[in-house]
Amino acid sequence: ELKVCTGYRHQGKSLDTFPANTSIFSEVEPVYETLEGWTENLATVHSATAIPPALNKYLRFIEKQTGARINLVSTGAGREAVIDIQRPF
Repeated sequence: ELKVCTGYRHQGKSLDTFPANTSIFSEVEPVYETLEGWTENLATVHSATAIPPALNKYLRFIEKQTGARINLVSTGAGREAVIDIQRPF
């Protein structure tokens, strides 16, 4: 499973961003959303249609949280490990 920090809490109050006040850092608690993980070997994934369903849900979650569309995903260091998700070019 994946735990993704989606906000912060300070003295029972929800915060959308990490506070700028450094004196309260030690009092701030992260708020996590737990997502399903995956066990598939991503080195064998070379197309968007082969992405495991749980990874696809994670990518959609990232898009929703950031408001940005994901176009490419890398599963390794080489060019052959880059998966074209949205055909950006």
